[in-house]
Amino acid sequence: MVIVTDCPKMKNFSQGELSTPRLEHMHLTRD
Repeated sequence: MVIVTDCPKMKNFSQGELSTPRLEHMHLTRD
């Protein structure tokens, strides 16, 4: 995941929802 390396804050978040489609959505909205 590039988001994890790009955003350290997302790292903690993705830790619990790494395989969730929600993260993908967040990346799109965050971008």
